[in-house]
Amino acid sequence: MSYCYAILIAFLLDRFIGWPDWIYQRLSHPVVWVGKSISILDQRLNVPDYADQKKRTFGVMMLAVILAGFGGISFLIAILLPDNLWGILLA
Repeated sequence: MSYCYAILIAFLLDRFIGWPDWIYQRLSHPVVWVGKSISILDQRLNVPDYADQKKRTFGVMMLAVILAGFGGISFLIAILLPDNLWGILLA
């Protein structure tokens, strides 16, 4: 099955059912994880005393870390899931 079906099913489940409170309280939501990661890196790397070039460099590094980290995790999950209905539902 195509990953387009997985995206559609995931979107519909998230839209109409959402995350149960007990899961959200324990794990939060992946978008919240990305936001917290950005906030932590921003607090540590975006120091007002730094020169503009250094801030820009750290900003690009932060973007690369966020994209590589969460993109890598997503890629691994996609590879490890079975390519059948269960894999689509788990995605």
